[in-house]
Amino acid sequence: MRALGILVVLASATAPPAPVIRESTHVLVDGKPELWRIEFTAPPEPICQDEEAVHTAQCTGFAHGEAGQARLVRLRDQGGKPEVLQVIDLVALVREGVAGKPSQDAAAVRFPSRKQPVLKLEDLDGDGKAHEFVLQIDTIDSSMQPAIAFAFDEKTHKLEAIRTVEHPERALVLMRPALWRTLSHKGGLALNCGDHGGQLEESLELKHDAAGWHAASVFRTCDQARKVTRETL
Repeated sequence: MRALGILVVLASATAPPAPVIRESTHVLVDGKPELWRIEFTAPPEPICQDEEAVHTAQCTGFAHGEAGQARLVRLRDQGGKPEVLQVIDLVALVREGVAGKPSQDAAAVRFPSRKQPVLKLEDLDGDGKAHEFVLQIDTIDSSMQPAIAFAFDEKTHKLEAIRTVEHPERALVLMRPALWRTLSHKGGLALNCGDHGGQLEESLELKHDAAGWHAASVFRTCDQARKVTRETL
């Protein structure tokens, strides 16, 4: 009896690697519990680990941190099975750059040490709900660390990088993470005539109303004319 040999060729697809979860937090949205988390699509690389590097301007805000292809994910428990509600590519947002200038070099998102969580939810828009958080995206020098912020939009029911009504084409970037908290609580911050030898009085404004977010830099000359120039952000 002649045996029949059958050769079966199976096309095997490599399964994508499991995400590396950096951090997560529980939040109540519209009365339903959600899990928000930041995850890497591949193991992140350590950055700013050397003790000498930690104290340089380039590592301000990122000491003992990590960098990689990161995304922000919203999940909801559906009968014991997590349902993905939204995925935000954080690398794409960082590539938008400061003031909307693209940065093609941004191949990864940098984060601080895991001892310093990013998902520290707070109420930036004054609606009584802690649905916002701040993310530093770069370091220019020891005094300027550009940062964006995320907020849950009640109209679209999505978590979004904050953009102003005047410039919805780009995420709003403030030059220090702490400015988001200071401006959202006080509404403005001023640099008066003579400060740091300046010949202009400059104020930065940030507010939220029914239409959305608004931000502007206002300049006034320090001479008698007191000429005002306003630049929306």
